[in-house]
Amino acid sequence: MNRTGKIIHYNQNDGKGIVNADGQTYPFDVSLWRGSESPRLNGPVRLEMGGDGVLAVHPAAGEAQQLAEMGGQLGKALGQHGNHIGQQLLAVHGIPTLVAYALFLLGGTALTFVTFKSLGLAVPLHSLDRLMNMFGSSNTLTLLLFWVGVVAMIAPLFIRHRLTSLLLGLPLTATLVGFYDTYRIVSAAQAGLARRTAMLGDMMAAFSGRGGAVRELPTIAFSDVVGLGAGFYCMLIAGLFLAWIGFRQYRQQ
Repeated sequence: MNRTGKIIHYNQNDGKGIVNADGQTYPFDVSLWRGSESPRLNGPVRLEMGGDGVLAVHPAAGEAQQLAEMGGQLGKALGQHGNHIGQQLLAVHGIPTLVAYALFLLGGTALTFVTFKSLGLAVPLHSLDRLMNMFGSSNTLTLLLFWVGVVAMIAPLFIRHRLTSLLLGLPLTATLVGFYDTYRIVSAAQAGLARRTAMLGDMMAAFSGRGGAVRELPTIAFSDVVGLGAGFYCMLIAGLFLAWIGFRQYRQQ
């Protein structure tokens, strides 16, 4: 019998962790791990159960990976019928719109979305999910909007309605939601640091009466922590253009 869940605790030093599946917790050690990479906190897993408990722990595809696989399947399907669909898309959208879609796709899959300056960490859009998992949440909505925005390019081939023009606003929406998720990551990190600093201040105050010096942290501006990458600007420019085209088409129909 198999169960699905996620890792809620893992200690790399002793190789032991805990999985939460269906509201129950199951301890495991690294000898039961069947993945090629090390277990990671909040990572989705599949438990192979037996009479003696957990027999093996397998990594499972998370929502972000599933969405990426959907995108790959879409690309394969488009490749098989590329010529016919390409001609139809060119007739429906025109070259400028298709170029904007290509720029949006490039920015979201191959270029850096944001850079965390203090860490020197360049993060593409699809890796925001891993950072969000570190703080107990997920940005799968951003990835969902991204891929739906790409797929929406072919919607006019099957749906003849003026509302399909508004789907051209999805790339801009995905870009802005990704930016908001980045802001949430920074806010969560700063909040966690503030809590730890307050705890340290309380401890120092309890033992030496000098905790006030570490209670307050200087305010750090968002722009001092995060730099916007080429991927963000490509997606933003493409998203603004596509949203403008979609709104204009909606008004004209």
